[in-house]
Amino acid sequence: FNRLSAIKLTCDLSAEFARRWYAPRHIYLPKVSKAIDLWTLPLNSLFTYIVNSEDKIPCVGDMMVWKPTNDHAGHVAIVISVLSPQSIIIAEQNTAAANGIRTINPHGYSILGWMHPRRL
Repeated sequence: FNRLSAIKLTCDLSAEFARRWYAPRHIYLPKVSKAIDLWTLPLNSLFTYIVNSEDKIPCVGDMMVWKPTNDHAGHVAIVISVLSPQSIIIAEQNTAAANGIRTINPHGYSILGWMHPRRL
């Protein structure tokens, strides 16, 4: 049992990053123990849920949601730039990216979909 484990027990780090990113924008997310909970909670008053599909493209400010794998809690990240339909830049916490910024294909990486804020 280490300090990181203690943090994970109370709050998923990527979900906490999303909470802190949206709060100054007056979108208040609940604390969750797993990132996937943000996808499964009824947050329809705050977000439009978009299931991942090749014919859909996320927008700046959307929250990308990854499927949970094995014992992981899923993952979320915020879209900060859209370069093309197959290339977006995300900001995230709790990944291998040294600065928390990376470019991904939004239609890969086991992405369930994204949550588009009703207002930003």
